Amino acid sequence: MDDRGSGTIRHVAAQSPLDVWVSSFTAVLEAGAAVDLVGPNDPDVLANEPWPVEQQVPASAIRTALLRPPATVDPRGLVLRGAWITGALNLEDADIPFPVTLDHCVLAGGLTGEGCSIRRLAMTDSRAERVDLDGARVDRDLVIAKTTCGQVRAVGATIGGQLVLSGARLANRDGVALNLDGAEIRGSLLAGDGFTATGELRALDATIAGFLVLSGARLANPDGVALNLDWAEIRGSLLAGDGFTATGQVRALGATIGGQLDLSGANLANPDGVALNLDGAEVRGGLIARDGFTARGQVRALGATISEFVLSGACLANPDGVALNLDGAEISSRLVARDGFTATGQVRAIGATIGGQFVLSGARLANPDGVALALDVAEIRGDLFARAGFTAIGQLDLSGATIAGQLDLSGATLSNLGKLSNGKVALLLEQAKVQALLVDGITQCEGGVDLTACQLGDLVVNHEANGLPRLTGAAGWSVRDIHGHLRHDRSAAIAWLDTSDRFTTSPWEELARVYDRNGQPADARRVRFAAAHRTTRRAPWHSKLFRWLYASSVGYGYYPLLAAVWLLAAILTATALTAATPGAFLPTAATARIAAPPAGVACPSLTEPMTAADDPACRASGYPALHPLTYALATVSPASAVTPPAWAPLAPGAAWLETTLTALKLLGWLMTVLLLAGLTGLLRKG
Repeated sequence: MDDRGSGTIRHVAAQSPLDVWVSSFTAVLEAGAAVDLVGPNDPDVLANEPWPVEQQVPASAIRTALLRPPATVDPRGLVLRGAWITGALNLEDADIPFPVTLDHCVLAGGLTGEGCSIRRLAMTDSRAERVDLDGARVDRDLVIAKTTCGQVRAVGATIGGQLVLSGARLANRDGVALNLDGAEIRGSLLAGDGFTATGELRALDATIAGFLVLSGARLANPDGVALNLDWAEIRGSLLAGDGFTATGQVRALGATIGGQLDLSGANLANPDGVALNLDGAEVRGGLIARDGFTARGQVRALGATISEFVLSGACLANPDGVALNLDGAEISSRLVARDGFTATGQVRAIGATIGGQFVLSGARLANPDGVALALDVAEIRGDLFARAGFTAIGQLDLSGATIAGQLDLSGATLSNLGKLSNGKVALLLEQAKVQALLVDGITQCEGGVDLTACQLGDLVVNHEANGLPRLTGAAGWSVRDIHGHLRHDRSAAIAWLDTSDRFTTSPWEELARVYDRNGQPADARRVRFAAAHRTTRRAPWHSKLFRWLYASSVGYGYYPLLAAVWLLAAILTATALTAATPGAFLPTAATARIAAPPAGVACPSLTEPMTAADDPACRASGYPALHPLTYALATVSPASAVTPPAWAPLAPGAAWLETTLTALKLLGWLMTVLLLAGLTGLLRKG
């Protein structure tokens, strides 16, 4: 029955000849009506059995009507509803300057439109074995919405408007479900609202002028690539959040995304493989993957350029492997992975550049027996915040990294008790350059901190000495200033340096220079003395005795007044010995005694030696008496080399005294030389 008043043609006789169908289609094209074959008990498009004959339409009739349209075609073009289209609808190389709409139809043989040109093509709530539009040109929208299809191809096609796949169900297991390689979509690609694809969805080197929307879509190609956008250009944003799931790899090698790549709330799964691969990609609007984003398998963006990377609240899991790999990437602003971000497996950004802050506060990284965070030779132009509950199980490796701002570990928990080649080091800063290192209030640190050859601007330590992380190495380090209790507690500073596994003097000397710059010379001298003392303990046996004597005499050159103490001790000892044994001293001049002593004075006979203990009247007038202190000063100090003493311990049986005083003299001379050398700066220190 013809009901053109309602804008539809509701009936064409069952098994009508081809020319009848063609005439009907020609009529509706001219009138702007629809061929509506939907009946009261319309079958499901997913039913495998053919529909009633009154709903079966020959594909050849549609082709003929489209290729030989009436002179005047209504702008609405051909609208066909509720048809089972028998045979393959072949539109290859056809030029159809008006829209074609297939609603609630089954294309049993699929649709082939390679190289065709059409104003608009829409398939809604339908089913097709396959849709092939390679090289086609669609002036406006291409709509395949809420449609079930084995495979959709549009390789090299040009779509002037949007490509709408919302709610579609594509299935080509172990093959390509949607192929848009080299296609140009001048609008957006909309594949959300329940869109599913079993098999690969790919758009290699494609161009999408608008958005690519995959929010809520489900892609599945286990052990393969679920979404392949290698070298594609998306000038808008790629939105794949709000329940988007992909089983298999999602990749966009070398792709360009002009807006955001939003994966917030998405779930990617490619266990033991790469879940998200953005190697060499450029994401100009930033990558946002927060609010429950999960990835089982590696997330990587080697050499990628990303304006901003946000992973707050995300969960990455690739046990015994790399969970996040940003090696060589350039993130022009910030990298934020805080507020519950977790990574099981290594997080690495070796050689990467981060233009702003790298925020890990509150994050949890776990890679036991390995490196939890690898930032070797990376450059962070802002701060690295890993505080307020940050936890790392495994090593933090920042070897050779440059951090222009702070490395803040206040309140962090670090643990590395694994079996790495460089030992149980929780924080490795070997050859790193850090403007400020804050370890104020580290909650726990199992494993040490290695500062070997590290260049630090400011070191801010916690105010409790027992909270300092163990120092496993600091050879060749440099530090501009130290803040916290180490600044004023040299004993705590020495105790901290003593925790190092490998002793070298350079860390101690650097700490002493800090004290010198801060006007604390006594603290600097004490640190240097402590370093020299530890050098002695580790010295070979043949040099250890000399160093101990050097330490005890002048404090390794740092305390030259010790020589004055030894000199004074020698003088006092010589004075005491002289005062106690005057009978052992004989005059050094022959004219010291008189030939005839005065009457009543008991003097030794001329055959007996005269000693300093005899009566002064026995000495010649003017011959000096033996004064113990004066004699000691003249003997022990170098003054005796200029003015020989008037007395000497030459009495029989006084050889021991002569030997003792000679030893004291040598000691005094040596201490005098060391004292003068120390006071004039000629004494070698250390």
